[in-house]
Amino acid sequence: MSQLHPYIRRIRAEREILQVINEHADYFSAELRGLSNVAIEKWFSTIPQDNKERHGVVGLKDRLVYLGNVTKLASNGSHRGAMIAPAPNEEIVQLCIAELRKSVGGIV
Repeated sequence: MSQLHPYIRRIRAEREILQVINEHADYFSAELRGLSNVAIEKWFSTIPQDNKERHGVVGLKDRLVYLGNVTKLASNGSHRGAMIAPAPNEEIVQLCIAELRKSVGGIV
């Protein structure tokens, strides 16, 4: 089995995170377009105030910022073509995605 490049693992994780959120775009009133701080802030600003006040939505914003940072760290060095063993953050990212999926389902 060939090993995936760290950048590819990062992109797949980011796509999975976006899918979890965007499955509920009607509730949040917009799709999340990326995991940069700017994209998360813009998305969060579009959520209706009543929905923001529901338990877990503010924590969701913080969790997305954390995941954005962790996924970037997971592919650190990929711009140099580094082919290394799976990044230590990969397991953390997958656990966080599973938790994110569960918590978003409880919010909406």
